[in-house]
Amino acid sequence: MPTTTISNRDVLELYSALTALDGYSKAVGDRVVTVPYEIEPRARLDIALNKATLRPVKEAIEETRNAIVTEIAGDRGEIPDTVTDGLGKVSTNPEAITFQRRWREVLDATVTVDLRRLPVKSLHIGDDADTKANPIPGTVLEILMPILDHPEHSR
Repeated sequence: MPTTTISNRDVLELYSALTALDGYSKAVGDRVVTVPYEIEPRARLDIALNKATLRPVKEAIEETRNAIVTEIAGDRGEIPDTVTDGLGKVSTNPEAITFQRRWREVLDATVTVDLRRLPVKSLHIGDDADTKANPIPGTVLEILMPILDHPEHSR
């Protein structure tokens, strides 16, 4: 299990991408169903273990965001992007600027985690002619690149 240092922003994106590997939505008649991707059992386990590793970090990031909002907004619970003065002039809310700066600091901070590598072949994205290719979106694969093992990259 390689130790990886990634930004909190990448933690949130990677967690979402791993969750997206559960399956995809497909219209069947008048309803939408989730169709699971065909993924090798060991890769499914590694996906679940990676999510279990990232989940507490993700939750800490979310708690931090909520604390920043509470600290800045108090009982209001939200920070509007703009404010209107007594004459009706709309301007950028200074609290929103403060929040964005502090939130960006949180997202840019890094964390070190142990993540399992996922062999590309185990995701069945079209490398094997004997297996139906999974329609995993390119954007999901792009986010997963730091933990994907692809034979072409090991040369």
